[in-house]
Amino acid sequence: MHQRMAFFNAPNGRFLILGFYGFAPVPNDGSGIGRVVREILPDGDFGPIFFLRYNRHAGWNEANTSYPLYRTAPDAGFVAACDMLLADRLVTLQWWEEDRSSDGFYAVEGQKALAAYRRPDGTVVGIWKGALSALSSDGGKTWSQAVTSPTIITNGAKVWGQRTADGGYVLAYNPVADNNHRWPLALVTGDDGITFDQLATVHGEVPCRRYAGIYKDSGPQYVRGIEAFDTLPAEQALWLTYSVNKEDLWVSRVPLPVRSTVQEPVCDTFDAVVPGPDVPLWNIYSPQWAQVAVVAFPSTTDHSLELRDQDPYDYARAIRVFPECQVVSIAFRLYAHQINGQLEIEIQDRYGARPIGIYLNEAGALSLSDGATMVRLGQYRANSWYSLRINIDSEAQRYRLSINSDEIVAQASFAEQVSSVERLSFRTGPYRTRPDHNVDFHQLLDQPI
Repeated sequence: MHQRMAFFNAPNGRFLILGFYGFAPVPNDGSGIGRVVREILPDGDFGPIFFLRYNRHAGWNEANTSYPLYRTAPDAGFVAACDMLLADRLVTLQWWEEDRSSDGFYAVEGQKALAAYRRPDGTVVGIWKGALSALSSDGGKTWSQAVTSPTIITNGAKVWGQRTADGGYVLAYNPVADNNHRWPLALVTGDDGITFDQLATVHGEVPCRRYAGIYKDSGPQYVRGIEAFDTLPAEQALWLTYSVNKEDLWVSRVPLPVRSTVQEPVCDTFDAVVPGPDVPLWNIYSPQWAQVAVVAFPSTTDHSLELRDQDPYDYARAIRVFPECQVVSIAFRLYAHQINGQLEIEIQDRYGARPIGIYLNEAGALSLSDGATMVRLGQYRANSWYSLRINIDSEAQRYRLSINSDEIVAQASFAEQVSSVERLSFRTGPYRTRPDHNVDFHQLLDQPI
């Protein structure tokens, strides 16, 4: 199956899910069977499958397919919802890539993966793969000539555009031209749907690829959001979903307004935060098997931020941005639940350079970086609290570390030269720079076929 558009919330309250039946290895070349639809019921169950639109030009119809046409469904509300979807030429314009029919159903032919939003003046902006864009003044029935935007640097993955709950606009995409390296996932924001600025990363982590295969471009890609052409979402947040390495599906919640810098001093406690995955003002990277959450520990009134990791391929990570500083003191309390885990604590600049690192490894050792040298400080204990204070001087390119009020290191050198710092990072795995494949192909070649 192949699809560029999966869900439709019909005006009559019915919630539809769609898919397109094509043929491997290229299911979106117009030779496929057609698009099917079923209802997602209020209890989460699914209704029966029907064809919504056949690829009749490719020879497929009611007589040679396995599912009936939706018009034969006994549920009048379901049929009406399907009719509403087919009548929405802006939504259905996303289907052309798989369908490729020339029967006049599509106002624009030849473009892939449409995302669209409405500007304050009523004009609809359409954005396709490859940074192609066009305008429609009649709700998607007719369009201007699609042109390539020279300022959207992207690759073969999608561009997602929408109006946000705060009345602004956002474009989310991979800001790299190399089609095989689709990371990071980033966004730009604007006020009018025309001019965008302030490029910021949404998903910069790229885990190792677990599976081999053709078309396995790496990174967070094929981004989609929640479509809201005429009504703004109620929640002051932007929700994005996407594929990472074409393996796992991720969801990111971005609070509004989008902020990439912090001006006010940071003094965080989690006591007033409801236990769970929502951690205000922190950037959270939380896979299913390596979750980050606020927990009621050590008591119901004294909360903590917990990083829990049992993922053999990935890690948990939490980043707090603070005001850009040349000289700063950072203090926090750390509880080590066990000594067979891994935690890497780093101070970074805005570009991710890592001048300072403090490391708890799986052998129970506590170490820090002093220039190019890793200095072992001793053993850390399980089920113990540690109070750490790091005094940083970017002008001198040095820092001091105190643990439980004892100065452990008085003059450690930066591992990388930076002019300032602005991030505190906690990570339960080793630093990585690319999604290396986690498969030994030489070992695979030794296996009999």
